[in-house]
Order: sequence, then C-alpha cells, then structure tokens
Amino acid sequence: MTKAKLTGTVEVDEWFHGGVAKGGNALTGKNLVIAAVEQVSHGGGFGRVRFGIIESRSWTELRKFIRVTIEPRSLVITDGLRAYEQALAGYRHEPRNESAPDAPDGHLLLPGVHRVFSLAERRLLETHQGGVSRQHLQGYLDEFAFRWNRRKGENPGLPFMRLLQHAVSAPPVTYRELVKTEASPERPSGPAPISRRTPGTLDSSSSKRPWRMHSAPARM
Repeated sequence: MTKAKLTGTVEVDEWFHGGVAKGGNALTGKNLVIAAVEQVSHGGGFGRVRFGIIESRSWTELRKFIRVTIEPRSLVITDGLRAYEQALAGYRHEPRNESAPDAPDGHLLLPGVHRVFSLAERRLLETHQGGVSRQHLQGYLDEFAFRWNRRKGENPGLPFMRLLQHAVSAPPVTYRELVKTEASPERPSGPAPISRRTPGTLDSSSSKRPWRMHSAPARM
C-alpha cells in the first residue's frame, strides 16, 4: 500500500540514533535518521510523520527521502544545512539557521521534528531497552509513525482496519527477512529434511491416563 505524501508546510531534520560509541568518532555505530512532520495550519499542532534511514547528509540522500515523502511545491522548513538547497529543488524552502547568534533553541525553530525525535527515542530506549539493531530500526520507526498518525482518530476501529489492509496487501515475509541478521548463511537448495518422531510425553500408554494414549478409544 503506497503511503500518501505529506503536504502543506513540512518540517524536515535529521537525528543520530544509537548508543554511546566506545572510542573513535562520537558518531561511530550510530544510525542517521531523517524525519518529516506536517504542521497543521488550523488549530496548530502537528500532523503526519514519516521516517527514513539515510547513509549521509549529502543532497542526493536527502532528496531521495524528500521526493518519496513530500508533495512538490510544498513549503519545507529545515535547518541551515547547505545540502538542502539542492535537495529541495522544486519545493519552497525556508531554512532556519540554528547557528545564528540570535537564533532560538532548536526545539523552537523546528518544534515538530524535535518533539517527534524525542518521543521516538524515548520509546526505543524505554520500551525496547535500546536493543534495536539497524536491520529492524526502520520497522520500529514505521510502527511509531503508524501510531502517531492515528493518535487523534475519532474512530477507534479505523487503525485496526488499516492494519488489516496493510496485512493483505503486503507481500509474504520469509523467516530470513523477518530476523534480518547481518550475516545469514545461504539457504540450501531443495526441501529441508524433515525429522518426525513421537513426542516423549506420548511414550507412556497408561490405562489410567487415556488422554496420553496414541489413539483415543472410539466413542459409542
């Protein structure tokens, strides 16, 4: 199921997720996450959110996420990162320089994405005890986005219906795709050998315990 793109005024920013690095660069072992959050013009507040994991802050990486997430000609608010100038060609762009001498704190310049990042990080650290690998991070972020985007819904049954729609439209998931280990051995060709035996709990055929017999007595 294709996700609808964000529209109107949208905040975009990046965030490093991961534990404290042991030696080397402070960003070693961390994942670069990008998020886009709609601003709600009527009544204030924030609308839908989208997450992505990118390899770097280059304009090409930023543009990949922006093009599949935000409708063209939307107003996109970012920090002062120069790479956004090229990444946002075809969009209206409002950069807000957090490094300016008179600039307010980042959570005031980009309140939507900073709130989302704070809540998402809290969920990953508290609910999952920080034990989320890169292979599964996008899935957990998508789960957070699913809940966030439906937090104000008036119909309590709608999220469940949407979940069923995703379930029936998504392709099958194999075990190896589900566990997503970094170095999984190749699956051998041909059917896997099947070894079947009677469970040890059925070895006894005591007449005092008929439910443990191999075959139930015929009923009259």
